[in-house]
Order: sequence, then C-alpha cells, then structure tokens
Amino acid sequence: MRHHFAFTLTNQLALGQAVRRPNVDTDLMTNMQWCYETNLFATEALGEILQVELPTVTEPEVREGRASTPVEHMATVLKSLSVGEGAIDDEFLKYRLRALFREARHAARAIEIGDQVSNGDLDDLHQLLGYRSTDWFTGEADLEAFVLNDADTGTYDEELLVLFHKRNLRAHQLLGPPGSAMATHLPIQTFR
Repeated sequence: MRHHFAFTLTNQLALGQAVRRPNVDTDLMTNMQWCYETNLFATEALGEILQVELPTVTEPEVREGRASTPVEHMATVLKSLSVGEGAIDDEFLKYRLRALFREARHAARAIEIGDQVSNGDLDDLHQLLGYRSTDWFTGEADLEAFVLNDADTGTYDEELLVLFHKRNLRAHQLLGPPGSAMATHLPIQTFR
C-alpha cells in the first residue's frame, strides 16, 4: 500500500512543471488529467492507510459567464475538426486539435464553476487557518506556509488530508463537464 501511495505522487512530480508552464508541444489536458487523477489516488490511498473517511464535494451549479459563448463555440469547432465526418485527414493535427478541444472545454468549465470551486477551496482553508485568504493564489501560498510549519509535528495531518482531498475533487471537476472522459474519476481497488 505504501508503495502505491509513493507511486501516485510520481505523476505530479514528473508532469507538474508541464502543467504549470506548458510549452507549445505540451498536451496540457492529458498531463492535467494524469496529475489530478493520481492526486486523487494519493489522497484516497492515504485515507486508507490512516483509516480516515474522506468527504465528497457537491457538483457546483453551472453559471454562464461573459465568455461562455465564444469558448463553447471554440470547443465545438475544434471538436468538429478532430472527430467525425468533418475531421481533417492529418493524424497529428487531428490529435493536436483534439487536445485543444479539451483545453477549450476546461476553459468553459472554469467559466461555469471556477469561482465556486475557488470559493470552496478558500472556505475550507478558512476553517483550517482561522482567517480567509484574499484570493485563491494567496490561499495557495498561505496553505504552503501552513503545511511547512506543521511538517515537523504532523499535528494537522488528518485535517490536511481532508482538505487536500476536497481540493483534488474540485480540481478534477474543472477538467470537463460531468460524465466526460476527462472529468470521470475511476477509483482504484482498495487495499483492505
């Protein structure tokens, strides 16, 4: 079990930089999906090791944004160029267009639920820290400082596990609409 837990961290370590700073050849959405999926495997495995019941999160209500129409249109056009009768013949270009279609769907999800996902993360962090970070990025820095301060004692290990699991679930929701291949989490078998 502990080997499995260690292995789940390898995707984030190997692909994290490609997700944070992708270059033109990066298949961003595949890398994100691998990282987010194995991050969930990690919190699930740690929950099993520590015998902690992990929470779920609710599916946020979809809200339209100012850029919803053009981003959804971009996704539709990219999909039409990469699959089906209207798809182009070049296999590599088809692959790249499909990857960009997934990025457009991710952007559409960020418009639809991004604020709610960020607020959920900030609400959870507020409960842990006792204050609300000003925005999601500040919250990331505040969380990192908290984790580093707790590293020697592990006083908050269970609380952090629950917090990270909820964050992982929410991040996964941003990959695409519910039911899509990108946003479907397939838990591994338990080791119990």
